[in-house]
Amino acid sequence: MVFGIRSGGITPRAAMAGGAESARVASTVASMTSLAQTGGASSVVFIPAPGVNASAWSFPYKSGRAKEMNIPQPPSGPLRGTIVVNVSGHASAGVVDRATAWAEQQLAARGQKPTDNARMFIALRAACEQATGELIADKGRLIAAATIVTPDGTRLDLPRATFDKLLRASPKSSDAEAKTLALDGDRALRKYFAASNTYHVTARLPDGRTLEWKDVPRNQPDRIEWATRIAVEIPAQVRGEVTLECWPTGSMKAGGYVEQRQYRIHLGDDLFDADDAALDADAYRAQHRHVRWDTPFEDADREEHGVGPVPLPRVEQ
Repeated sequence: MVFGIRSGGITPRAAMAGGAESARVASTVASMTSLAQTGGASSVVFIPAPGVNASAWSFPYKSGRAKEMNIPQPPSGPLRGTIVVNVSGHASAGVVDRATAWAEQQLAARGQKPTDNARMFIALRAACEQATGELIADKGRLIAAATIVTPDGTRLDLPRATFDKLLRASPKSSDAEAKTLALDGDRALRKYFAASNTYHVTARLPDGRTLEWKDVPRNQPDRIEWATRIAVEIPAQVRGEVTLECWPTGSMKAGGYVEQRQYRIHLGDDLFDADDAALDADAYRAQHRHVRWDTPFEDADREEHGVGPVPLPRVEQ
């Protein structure tokens, strides 16, 4: 999908008119899918359309620095490109997600493969939420098991003893079973995001206008989708700094992870100077000499003194 300008807002359009998608998009979707599945936080990569000469840099987490992109010679027409955004794999699950993981495992033991149908998975999770809710509400512990009715009508009895284990599970537990149940729940929560996520995109232009598009759907809303591509278009003849942001709807917005969810795109003027930023990083190290930088003690020293990481720019593309 594409958003264009109309009456100061963002309007979806069916295709990127006159433009093709960069060959980098497919590989970026694959790598960001893997990132989400293995516990990475929701992140954004902006890839300009073919023919646009761009350089980009990113900064370490907790540096408070957005990504920087230079486009020294903006196109004569609109700047087109693709955002790739993935679901958050960095969230911790609750008992509903752990029960959902347990239910999928029970179904797999009966020969049913885990579903990649978004509607079916959301329905399964809702059934697990109802069953766990019944057990939570049973303060007298009179119910021996709650029944999970799956979307295809299969009935799974969730025993109270199993529910208690799910409730106590923790990824930090020294008990192997409790840790496994918690990690399985985390994976089920990621899958829920991949089944239900929509996204929010904003572009703040040099003249102060902010373009916004809410609840951008996944490319395949009926499927489990870990990373989504969103085609974007910045108006023609814009020069200066454009702030482009994207985040999962309902999350902490770009400010929750500015290092990976926000770009400062410099179109023609006031380009980002990576060499100056590297000098600033050296000065930052010198300012905090009590931190033993680039040693095994760095993390502990930074935590003790409340110091962020060195804001050293890294080439993104």
